[in-house]
Amino acid sequence: MREFSLLCKQSVEKVLKNFYPKMENFILSGTRQSGEPYVFSYGEVLSHIMIHEVHHMGQLSVWARQIGLIPVNSDFIK
Repeated sequence: MREFSLLCKQSVEKVLKNFYPKMENFILSGTRQSGEPYVFSYGEVLSHIMIHEVHHMGQLSVWARQIGLIPVNSDFIK
């Protein structure tokens, strides 16, 4: 699991290091399994991913407290 986590982190870092402001308006489109089309800007997708990550950090924090552990510090601004 740790190896997979490191691989994901490296992949995300590569994308973010190569991201530039105009890319925020690039379009990602496709078709859902239901056949419904979708269209999102890269900015919308990136915002969703960041918000979703914070959601999971909160979940892990709650679960850690429920089993008597001290959650890790999730403060990005130090």
